[in-house]
Amino acid sequence: PWSNVHGEVSQLLLLYPSAPQTLTVAYTSGASSTVTSLLSWVKPTETGMDNAEQALTAYNFLVTPAATNNAAGTACAVTIADVSGTASTLEKSADFVKGCTYALKVRAQNTVGYGDYAQESYVALGVPGAPTGLTLALSGETLVVSWTRPADTGTGDSTYVLTNYELEVTDNQASFPDTGLITKDDADVTHTTGAKTLGVVYNARIRASNSVGPSPWSNVHGEVSQLLLLYPSAPQTLTVAYTSGASSTVTSLLSWVKPTETGMDNAEQALTAYNFLVTPAATNN
Repeated sequence: PWSNVHGEVSQLLLLYPSAPQTLTVAYTSGASSTVTSLLSWVKPTETGMDNAEQALTAYNFLVTPAATNNAAGTACAVTIADVSGTASTLEKSADFVKGCTYALKVRAQNTVGYGDYAQESYVALGVPGAPTGLTLALSGETLVVSWTRPADTGTGDSTYVLTNYELEVTDNQASFPDTGLITKDDADVTHTTGAKTLGVVYNARIRASNSVGPSPWSNVHGEVSQLLLLYPSAPQTLTVAYTSGASSTVTSLLSWVKPTETGMDNAEQALTAYNFLVTPAATNN
């Protein structure tokens, strides 16, 4: 006879899920040797049943470092834990080794098994380190700002291309408003300003950018601040007056008036010394 109408078991025919869609990887933060990035993807169009919703149990990742990884030989291995198939937000944060290149794959799982992978290539690129060695130097009434290219341009070394530098020069020592940026090419390591006001303390800071974004600013006040000064003007009214004498010598008193300009416009700059040059005439006795 036939078995029971409903059978002793019944089986729902299921397929493996299709591949997740639109896998993307986006930088979120970084440190000296790691890059934290956010993986996101879209649920598969087929979860295991035609025209019906079948529960997914998990999303599974495979991370394969490329054979041509960074010259420093850093171990690039990364493992990413599974994400629940019922997660409402399809994303996963993961730490990668800075400078390494990866093939990233994600696949969905249902009760039958795993479906196909969605794949994306990814270079673990961070923002550059801050430029170093920031200095200000006088050139007439202008400032020459110099700096050193970051040792880390995004991949843990200096091999990655910078897009530009952003420089700020200000007479406001308390803060640097994020306006009036001076953009410099990635190959530049100096900048000469226009004329500056004498007697004012100027500060500078600089940051580097790559395709991910800008570095932290260099030291807020630069590594030096420079007071713009000129040489003092000549002393005034030099006079010489006899005071006493002997058989072969004459003692005299030299006097003069302080220069009108000591090195700053409309302000007092300390003088360090007065220096004398005494030249006997060619027609002496």
